[in-house]
Amino acid sequence: LETIADKAIRAFTEGRPGTRAMPEVDWVQLAGMMGLEDLLQHTDGMRSGCHNYFMHVDQAGRWSFMPWSVDLTLLAGYGSTGPLQSCSLFARLCDADEVCVAWFERARDEAAQLVLRKDFRTRAVALAQRTQAVAWAGDEPWGGGDFWGSKDFDLVAQTNAAVDLMEARARAIRCTTGAKRTDPPTPPEDNPTCDGFLYPNPGGPK
Repeated sequence: LETIADKAIRAFTEGRPGTRAMPEVDWVQLAGMMGLEDLLQHTDGMRSGCHNYFMHVDQAGRWSFMPWSVDLTLLAGYGSTGPLQSCSLFARLCDADEVCVAWFERARDEAAQLVLRKDFRTRAVALAQRTQAVAWAGDEPWGGGDFWGSKDFDLVAQTNAAVDLMEARARAIRCTTGAKRTDPPTPPEDNPTCDGFLYPNPGGPK
């Protein structure tokens, strides 16, 4: 029997849209997960990192996906400032499929709207403060400053930086959505590339 991996490779090789070539995959759910990965800059996840995800098949033979290992999300100065590039074969099948791309962009924009409507900072900082009170520097895996540029074990500062990055990416995604509603796309004059999300740097998979 042909495995789902074999079907994915054949669909990609033959240039067929994934949503039609592989109906057993829950493409809406997958596009939504990849949209959230993009917002959270999950460069080590399924779409961009080609790993750190699980696949689940239900009794009806329907495939869905689950993220994993999100410890490298929202790290200032780590990864691309714009949209993530696609490494996973399923992500590249989605990129080549207009229907799947539309689902992905809609899910990503809805997640961005949620970020900008909600006050994540207050809740995240409060959690960081409670954690800081019972933690010590040896608990912090990035205490060497490889990602944060400082050896200070300051969870509140790191949390604020993470929220800053999430909100910046959400604004760039919203900018892209608005610009694409016209033909040709018309980004605002003060942000002509929507922080790299509208016209990302060219390049192949990571």
